[in-house]
Amino acid sequence: MVSNIRGSGGTPGNLADTLRRGCGPAGIVIGYPDINIMTGIVVAERLYGTACPMFLADAEQRAAFSSGAQVRISQAGLVTFAQRAEGPDLFP
Repeated sequence: MVSNIRGSGGTPGNLADTLRRGCGPAGIVIGYPDINIMTGIVVAERLYGTACPMFLADAEQRAAFSSGAQVRISQAGLVTFAQRAEGPDLFP
């Protein structure tokens, strides 16, 4: 989760490459639409067939995120939180 980004023109290529190699984020939660992030996601999807959902979160939603919390975001945009517990993932 990031509230803002100070990026450069290289951000889309770097993001697309990490997604191609399987070491990029499973999804991105961001505080505002960012053209560099969106471009990286679209490039990775079109060139490599990878998916990386992006969720635009307002200030109240970003405040609800906490370190170690697992988050599930449905295709409809419904956000559910679960505190990280010792042991297996809470969302298998």
